[in-house]
Amino acid sequence: MQRHVDYAQRHGVDKDGGPARPFTDTGELTREQTSQFVDRSEPDRHSFRFIVSPEDGANLNLESYTRDLMQQMEHDLGSKLDWMAVAHHDTDNPHVHIIVRGVDDKGGDLVISRDYISNGMRERARELATRELGYRSDIDIYRSAAKEVTQERWTGLDASILREQQSRESGLIHAGKVHADPFRNAQRQLRLQRLAILRDHGLATEQMPGRWKIHANAPEAMRAMAQERRLATDLKPHIDAERSRRGLLADKDSLKAAPVQGVILDRGLADKLSGTEYIIVGGFDGQVHYATLSMHSERHMPERGRIGDTVELGTYTPPAATSADKNVLRRLRDGVYLPDVHLEEVKAWDPKRLPPNATPESYIDAHVNRMEALASRGHVTKLPDGTFRVPADLLARLDGDPAIARDKNAFVRLDVKAKGALTRQSQVIGRTFLDEQLAAGRLEQLKNTTIRTRTQVQFLDALEARADRLVELQLAQRTPGGVRLKTGFADELRDMERAMVQKHQVAGLLKPYLRAERSQSGLLADEKSLETSGPVQGVILDRGQADKRSGAEYVVVAGFDGQVHYATLSAPSERHLVERGQIGDTVTLDSYTPPVATAADKNVLRRLKDEIYSPEAHLEEVKEWDPKRLPGNATPESYIEAHVRRMDALAHRGHVTKLEDGTFQVPADLVERVNADPTLSDPKRAFVRLDVLGKGPLPQQSQVMARTFLDDQLAAGRLEQMKGATSRTRTQAQFLEALEARTDRLVALRMAERTPAGLRLKAGFDEDMRGMELADAQKRLASKYGQPVNLDVARRFQGTVEAIENLPSGPHAVIVQNGAFAVVPAKDGLQSQLGNTVAVQLAKGQSMNQAFQSVRIRFAAMDVLDKGKSLGLTRS
Repeated sequence: MQRHVDYAQRHGVDKDGGPARPFTDTGELTREQTSQFVDRSEPDRHSFRFIVSPEDGANLNLESYTRDLMQQMEHDLGSKLDWMAVAHHDTDNPHVHIIVRGVDDKGGDLVISRDYISNGMRERARELATRELGYRSDIDIYRSAAKEVTQERWTGLDASILREQQSRESGLIHAGKVHADPFRNAQRQLRLQRLAILRDHGLATEQMPGRWKIHANAPEAMRAMAQERRLATDLKPHIDAERSRRGLLADKDSLKAAPVQGVILDRGLADKLSGTEYIIVGGFDGQVHYATLSMHSERHMPERGRIGDTVELGTYTPPAATSADKNVLRRLRDGVYLPDVHLEEVKAWDPKRLPPNATPESYIDAHVNRMEALASRGHVTKLPDGTFRVPADLLARLDGDPAIARDKNAFVRLDVKAKGALTRQSQVIGRTFLDEQLAAGRLEQLKNTTIRTRTQVQFLDALEARADRLVELQLAQRTPGGVRLKTGFADELRDMERAMVQKHQVAGLLKPYLRAERSQSGLLADEKSLETSGPVQGVILDRGQADKRSGAEYVVVAGFDGQVHYATLSAPSERHLVERGQIGDTVTLDSYTPPVATAADKNVLRRLKDEIYSPEAHLEEVKEWDPKRLPGNATPESYIEAHVRRMDALAHRGHVTKLEDGTFQVPADLVERVNADPTLSDPKRAFVRLDVLGKGPLPQQSQVMARTFLDDQLAAGRLEQMKGATSRTRTQAQFLEALEARTDRLVALRMAERTPAGLRLKAGFDEDMRGMELADAQKRLASKYGQPVNLDVARRFQGTVEAIENLPSGPHAVIVQNGAFAVVPAKDGLQSQLGNTVAVQLAKGQSMNQAFQSVRIRFAAMDVLDKGKSLGLTRS
């Protein structure tokens, strides 16, 4: 919409060659009012765009004429219309661009029939022009037709001749008879002249003297001829500037055979009504290419191509399966898709998850329409109750259906290979499009080309400059056979790029934080630097969105090392935390590579019977679960299908064996085998992981009645180290004060004593502090939940998980039964059991403190009870 409005109100279209003057029914629109119209139009499902070009438009007041026309349209359609228009006087035929919003005066979708657009509106426009200017004289009609006789396009004169041919039983045009009426005879001569021109183009035949027939392909052929002529006109200045011999139309068919690489020379509107754009590319093949872009051509890119960018034009055919198909498969219950259940789920979503302008109802309607379309092709079955039986292999079926493949029309796709001028790319520190071309030997090929276009010369210069740059960086060398790139040059370039970002960009990002911290150094903390230099500990100063498209966040940490660190967090960075890190929290940033073995591998191992994994038995178990235990939007069926796909993948690599009955033979040491398989390891899987060491400001942590991060630092002698530093950042000073305050607190609690060598913690410190933390929590919660139970004495307790409390040492579950309650670490899935009944029991010889310190909870039993059935969460 915005691009069409920009085109309509471009400079130079007014009568005096000045800027456009958009208007509506109430008068001219200001720039702000025009922007408001565009904003109002954004949510609309569609809009209507017209070009009204009355004959003798120069003699009309186009603004008044357009207002009268729109008033008549409102009367015909029975609704007030929201519209804007711009009159153009920069052509031989003054005309008006009209844009009408796709909503009626009640807020519903505005519907205008094709017949009204093609005939009704045309007739209204003709009536108004006639009322204003009077009826056209014979001489006006003659002059108008005479202009069209030699034009290389499908004209109104052609259409009138064809209508006569279609109206006659013989299917022939009678043009031989001489009329006594001079006007009719003059019209006959024009028709004969036009038919002769169509004949010369092979589009009409004189079947007998005075009897003519226009060929069926004439309209399309003349339109193609007009397009070819426009194409030649548009390309000529670029062909001349490029010193190229030819221009080519790059369409789906030609690009499928051979994609085009080159530089964008120009782009603009190809169709004023639809907003379709054209693009002209100076190809590296020495030719100038013209392509028409569809609305899909650049949808995959965050920013469309600009003049000067290096691009590739190719074709793309969307996959047969749609996102709706995948959504349905994820929500199958016993192989059946339930639209009503899906609707209830979608109603609970954040509205931002829905596509633009969609409601939960319209979103589900789209899925139902897709299922009905697939049912008509026999891929799914619609059941009497409005549900659908869907096969698990739906996607494979769709990919193999040639009819569906034909429905997915290919389109011209544009990919930006590099932004900006070629010469600028040659100096970039980082992997570029030019590096790929050097590796492919394009420099030597271009040197051997005797005649080059302007773009080819610029391309050759850029390749030479890039080769020089890579040689300077010791990443390539020139040989008699050409430029040879160093082995591993891409990785080294990436390292150089990372170092440059760290040195220049991060310093700029961190400037305000460096000033506030009184720090000299800002560093980029990514998975590679953290793996090499070790973890970073410090306090979160800021966090926010780093990338709107991916949703990735950044975090700024003032390190206890005196430096300010900037890290980008990915989706898994805080997934293990009950609550993500907040500004002011004490955290650790580290590089983390997940184990190759997955949760699915471990789930399978826990369900082996005589080394056999049965997906059917697993499915029956999962169907008994509380749905809250399933991840995300998973169903029992999709959950088991994920496990089966994992087993199939491991069977392909020889780690498990798939049996004929669909079960799998799985070795007991599967996890060890998988972790040791180098083909399954992927170093790119490493990511920055954030762990919260302490919640809230450092002074607050110093007074906590529990084991804290500060205690670990005191035990490691950090207090003495910090005292020995000559200069400190703001966070280092706060850290030192917190360590001093924590020392005073522990001494006051008689949990530590000062010695000449530093602070010495009391024997049994951990267990005593843990006991104090639990006692403090129990005292605070007793008024709400009743009498606290000491599990060290009771050993076992059963009740309902009423709450999850965030204690200083981490999240704890509050389990309540009959006026008594127990507080236990919310580990190993217990935090997801809110509202369920659980039974916890300490192992023999184990204390609550030991249970807390274990990596896994070491309860002898933790059976989650629901409706009298165990949900299988027993831990040992």
